[in-house]
Amino acid sequence: MMLDYFSLEDYDVVGLDMDHTLCRYHLKETSELVYNSYAKFLVEEKGYSEELLTSYDHEFSMRGLILECLQGNLLKLDKEGRILRASHGTRAMSRADIIEQYGPEMRWKHFESFSKSLVSPPQCHFFDNFVEQSGALLCARIVDLMDKAGASDTKTYTFWKDVIAAVEQNYNPRSFKADRGGYFPALKRTPGKYLRAPTPVLANWLSKLRSAGKVTVLLTSSHSDYCRLVASHTLGVDFENLFDVIISYALKPGFFSEKPIRRPFLTLEQDVEGPALSELPGPGWYSQGNWTQLHSLLQRLTGKASPKMVYVGDSIRCDILAASQRANLDTVLVLEELVDTVSGKQGLDCKVQKKLDLEGNSSGVSIQREPPCKRTKWKNIPLTNTDNGFWGPMFYDGGIADVNDSSPKETFFHAVMEQHASLVLPSVEVLASVPLNYKFPCTSACRDSNAKSCSNE
Repeated sequence: MMLDYFSLEDYDVVGLDMDHTLCRYHLKETSELVYNSYAKFLVEEKGYSEELLTSYDHEFSMRGLILECLQGNLLKLDKEGRILRASHGTRAMSRADIIEQYGPEMRWKHFESFSKSLVSPPQCHFFDNFVEQSGALLCARIVDLMDKAGASDTKTYTFWKDVIAAVEQNYNPRSFKADRGGYFPALKRTPGKYLRAPTPVLANWLSKLRSAGKVTVLLTSSHSDYCRLVASHTLGVDFENLFDVIISYALKPGFFSEKPIRRPFLTLEQDVEGPALSELPGPGWYSQGNWTQLHSLLQRLTGKASPKMVYVGDSIRCDILAASQRANLDTVLVLEELVDTVSGKQGLDCKVQKKLDLEGNSSGVSIQREPPCKRTKWKNIPLTNTDNGFWGPMFYDGGIADVNDSSPKETFFHAVMEQHASLVLPSVEVLASVPLNYKFPCTSACRDSNAKSCSNE
């Protein structure tokens, strides 16, 4: 029988990403910090105009956009690869503009290969998580400045290598210890400005998972010293006791891949990486690594040849698709855009909303009740609590006006989410606030997974 629900009770192992998943940030302040860090580097180190240092525009950036670096265009696609909306720099492109550049079908030529793996073609980039959204605005403003200076006459833009340099300087693991760059020093000085306060509900929930016999794994691409700062602030100084296994600097999505090279796990002592390990000896904190060796350890810890694991993360490409497609794991996507940051209400799947209304919600989680559920499966509540007039809704969008067909189209972002995530929630707190045997209505990815499990039994 095909199941159409998701329940943590069914899993032996619960794996969690850290940033913007288990440990949450103040989104407005963090977006501004990331953007300003990039812009400051480009102005001071690469000679870009100080006009880049203008205030951050929270209504422009959106996850799910694709940047064509050489053309200076940002694209929002539907599930078939057709362009719903586009901008050149920060200027919205008209339907005529799009047809002129991409043809009458308004289809992105790289879509077929890109949609299978979310690996961007050369000189393109997919902004798939909250942190990267700041980069979309940065690149758009650079295009504006180049056009203003006459660079548009060349028909190509060459700024991408400088943006990559800004990202590397911002997040290089050595920058944390050296107190270098615009991001790490600011967060270290005033962590409370950017990181949400400790959340006892999550610590209690993680303890409850372990008491119920679940193996808990913290799997993050952040380096161990940054992981220690963030996790201790949001989960408490004893956060290490909440996990059986901690893996930092996992370098996702490569962690889940066997190609081109399987990175070994390294020992870790006082945030310094040590010798490579042929296998994981047992519970503990490790660096880098690969899914095959972790799976072997999970088999030993659970006593099962095929332990069932769910992985919770916020990145469609690095967490959800990689874990689902390469490691065959069930996944939960944390989509912070479902949180109305003005009122604090959380927009859930319509079925979940109705079920919580009927059963009562003693968890303290504020559930979105108005307006009522509409035809779309997921209700998009923009961060500003108003409709994003520039890019439109995240999940279904009519796109640029078409007199022949103005009906809402499913966006590519929503299609990938539906295909690879078993469940989509605004925060891990939703999971933590219900019993372990609570049954969430789940996406088609969950139903397909359950159907395969049933057919194999």
